[in-house]
Amino acid sequence: LFRSAVSAEAEARARAEKALAALPDDPYAALATVERLLADPEMKPAAGILGQRRDALRRTIEERRRTQLTATLDAAFQDASAGRLNDARTGLGNVPDEAWIKTRRSEVAARIELSERTAETRLAEAIPLANDPRGIDVLSEEIRRAQLSPARAKGLTDRLEARRRELAAAKAQPKMQKADTAPLWRALGETVEAARGALPYSALADAARNAAGNLPDGERQHAEALAEVAEAAQGAETALRLHIGQVRPRVECRIGNRNGTYLLTRLEKDRIGMRLVDAPAETVQNRADVVLPWAQLLSAALHGAGKERSQAAFLWYWRLDEARQALEAIRDDPLAVAIATYERRTRPLDIAGDQQRRKDGIIAVSYPFHIARDPGLLAAWKGDGATLADAGMHWESTGQVPRGSSAEADLPTLRWQASLRAPAELEARVIPDADSEVILVGLAAASGQAVRVALNTKLRRAFIIATRDEDKDSYQPHGAKGTPDYDAAGTTVRLSVDAAGKVSAWIDDRPVPGDRDLVLPADARLAPVIQGRPVQSKSALIVRSLSFSGRN
Repeated sequence: LFRSAVSAEAEARARAEKALAALPDDPYAALATVERLLADPEMKPAAGILGQRRDALRRTIEERRRTQLTATLDAAFQDASAGRLNDARTGLGNVPDEAWIKTRRSEVAARIELSERTAETRLAEAIPLANDPRGIDVLSEEIRRAQLSPARAKGLTDRLEARRRELAAAKAQPKMQKADTAPLWRALGETVEAARGALPYSALADAARNAAGNLPDGERQHAEALAEVAEAAQGAETALRLHIGQVRPRVECRIGNRNGTYLLTRLEKDRIGMRLVDAPAETVQNRADVVLPWAQLLSAALHGAGKERSQAAFLWYWRLDEARQALEAIRDDPLAVAIATYERRTRPLDIAGDQQRRKDGIIAVSYPFHIARDPGLLAAWKGDGATLADAGMHWESTGQVPRGSSAEADLPTLRWQASLRAPAELEARVIPDADSEVILVGLAAASGQAVRVALNTKLRRAFIIATRDEDKDSYQPHGAKGTPDYDAAGTTVRLSVDAAGKVSAWIDDRPVPGDRDLVLPADARLAPVIQGRPVQSKSALIVRSLSFSGRN
C-alpha cells in the first residue's frame, strides 16, 4: 500500500509538472487550466506546486490589471489637460475606487475639475464681450464643444441667452462709451517683451505685476498671471541645470553655423558647458550662440503633474518654436489662457497669426498651419483657393495662365493682407502637390515689384522669378539653369531682404542663384505671396508652416 501511495503521488506530481510546462502564455487561460487541475481529486498529491503556480498567476493578472488601470488614468489625465473632458470622464469612470489607486484617481478628478473650471471661466469672460448675434452664436457653439458638465453648460447657456436679450434691449438705447484699455495693453506688452527672453526671470514677473495694476479688475488677472509664467519658467530652468549637471545628456546642437553631437556639462546664466563625445576637454559657449533641442531636454528634466505647464512656460519665455505646440497641449490651463489673452491684446498687427515682438524692433508673425489647424488663420490671406487640411494649408490655383505669358497680373495669387518693411525674412515649409505645375513662394512690394522662388515640380528644380526692372507689369526667370533640386516630399523656402533691399534666397539652406543681384525698394512694404503658373492643369501645394518678420 505504501509503495502504491508513493507511486500515485509521483504520478500526480509528474502529471502536474508536465501540465505546468505546457501552460499557455495568456495568464487567464493558464489560471483556468491550473484551477481545473486543483479540482481534480487525483491531483491532490500535487496540490502544493499547483497552488504555488495558481497564486503566481493571480499575482500576474492583478499586476496586469493594475498596470492597465494606471494607464487608463494617465490617459484620462492627458485628455483632461487637452480639454477632451468627455474622454477623461469616461476613463475615470472605468477605474474602480480602490485604495491602492485612490490618490491617482483624485489627481485625475482634480485635473478634470480644473480644466472644466478654466474653460468655464474663459467662456464666462467671453460672454460680456459678445456684441452681436454672430458672436453669441459662435460662443454658443464653443460652449457646446467645451464638453462641460450639464450644470456648468446650462449656467453658461443661460448667461449667454441673457446677454442676447441684453443686446436686443440695448439696440434702441444710446450706446455707453466703453473704456479703451488697448493703450494699457500696448504699454504692458512693451514692458513684458523688454524683459522676456533674458535672465533673471524675476524681471518679467515684476514688470507684469507692476504694469497690470493699471488695468481694470476684469482684465488685470490675465496680466498678473504672466508673473506665474515667469515663475514656472524659472522652475524649469532650475530642473534643467540639475539634469544637465547630473546626467550630462548627449544632444545634437548647433553652434553658429556648425552642427554636432555634444555632451552638455553645465548650464549657467550666460554660458553652456559642453564637450565632444570623444574628447575629454570641456568648452564653454555663450548661451545665446547655441541652438539646443530644448523640448527634448525639458522632457527629460521635468517630472510630475506640472511637467507640461513648466515646459510650455519655458519655451514661451525664450520664444522657442516648440512653444506653440506645448501651449496647445495645455490650452485650458490658466497659464495658457493668460498667455493667449496677453498675445491677443498686445498684438502689434491687426491680423490673424502668432505674433511676437523682438528686442531689435522686429515683428515676427507665424502660421503653424500643421499644428494649430485653425481656420481663423486663413483670414490673414487674400485670394481664392486656400483651405485648411490636416497637413497644413492647401492652396490650389483657380485659373490658368496663357501659354507664353509673363504678365504679373496673370498669376493666380494668395497674398498676406498686412505688410512689413525690411530687413525682412520669409520662411515657408511647403509640399507641392504631385501633379502640380510651377509654384512660386516669395515677397511682393506694395509698389508692384516681386521676387519669388519658383519650384518646377516636373524637373524638381528651383529658380528665381522677379519683376522686370524695365517693366513692372511683367516678370522674368533668373538662374533657371544649374539650380538646386529639392525634396518633393517637403522643402523649406527662405528669402531675406536686408536693410538696403537686397534679396537673397535659399531652398533647404542652399542658395538659389540668380543672374544678378535682385533689389526691392529699401522702404517698401512687403508681403508674402504664394502663386502658381498653371498653363495646362493646376498649381497646388501644402503650406505646413510659414513665418515672416520685419519692421512695422
